[in-house]
Amino acid sequence: MKKNLKKLLAGICLTALLCVGISAGAAIAGALDDSGSGCFAWAAAAGSESSASLKKPEIQTKASGYEAIKISWAKVSGAKKYEIYRASSKSGEYKKIATTEKLSYSDKKINQNKTYYYKVRAVSGNKKGKFSGIKSGKISTKLSLKSIPAYSGQPFTEVRDGKPSFSARMKSAAKKSYETYSSLDSRKRPQAAVASVGKDLMPEGEREGIGMIKPAGFSTVRYDDLIEDKYLYNRCHMIGWQLTGENANEKNLITGTRYMNVDGMFPFENRIASYVKKTGNHVLYRVTPVYSGDELVCRGLQMEAWSVEDSGKGLSFHVFVYNVQPGIKINYADGSSRRADSSGKLPASGVITDADVPQSAYVLNKNTLKFHYASCSSVDDMSEKNKIFSDEDRDAIIAKGYDPCKRCNP
Repeated sequence: MKKNLKKLLAGICLTALLCVGISAGAAIAGALDDSGSGCFAWAAAAGSESSASLKKPEIQTKASGYEAIKISWAKVSGAKKYEIYRASSKSGEYKKIATTEKLSYSDKKINQNKTYYYKVRAVSGNKKGKFSGIKSGKISTKLSLKSIPAYSGQPFTEVRDGKPSFSARMKSAAKKSYETYSSLDSRKRPQAAVASVGKDLMPEGEREGIGMIKPAGFSTVRYDDLIEDKYLYNRCHMIGWQLTGENANEKNLITGTRYMNVDGMFPFENRIASYVKKTGNHVLYRVTPVYSGDELVCRGLQMEAWSVEDSGKGLSFHVFVYNVQPGIKINYADGSSRRADSSGKLPASGVITDADVPQSAYVLNKNTLKFHYASCSSVDDMSEKNKIFSDEDRDAIIAKGYDPCKRCNP
């Protein structure tokens, strides 16, 4: 009778224990325990294991050089694996990007200078724990102003040993020409511009005017006795027009001194253009404005370049170009300026502000071959297709065959 009862109990326990995931061998062993209570002990243990919850991981994020963001966490008791989720905004949609048995994961499929958000949960079989708290991560390549030497008479300085900070992922994608321009920030300031410069992007013909664009902090101010070209500020193309043909794009035009534009930027742009035309290869190129706080005018430009097909052997540089003008003191907060001497007086030739000279300088009518000040009433009567905006000198425009308007007398 007792023997038959034990067999009956064993059958009941086997069925019950298999339902909660215990192996058949363990179930039989427990069920046939001489005490007759083994199967119930196993069932209790199995029920306890099934209902136990996995704790939330405590995660940390850190940039791993310029290549990846590393997410790490401490071991969670009972966890067999971990699932990593990522979003491009804190409240955005999180998608699983990896499952690992390790206690860290390096995310390489990301863009530099962009913030990403992560959360992780522990997994054991069919059990999934609660998500960790959200942590953000970012690979920043922008220079800190504290790391840049003070201007000492040269228009640029080499930074990070002259080595650009491009990731392997960016270099791989640069075998085809492209160009991207960041959105303006909340203060309408241009941000980084990136291009893989190839011959197919380079423009033909002459550049049209850009006078209709007014970058943050820009003003038409001149110091005739201090600056050869008179005007302090240029509308500087971050990615030079000769490289991609990108012209009147507010995302690519920044307030820069004549000195920065001509002595600082042009030599490096010319090196890129010359290399691409000579070899037919691509150059990965990035220009990043470096601001101090909320100032409207940048302190300078961080310029990086790397020739793609020959892995940087033909061309490679990483420099900071100073946004200064010798003899002039600039207020970067709003773009205002004065002489650098102690008197603070205006130059003898005077300072011409926006109220005196139109921002667009001149508007040319290619139909009538007349040129006007942008404020001239005749401009309103012109067809848009006939307008050409120009920042060239008056004499240069006349040399092209244009006559000055008799109404505004430019």
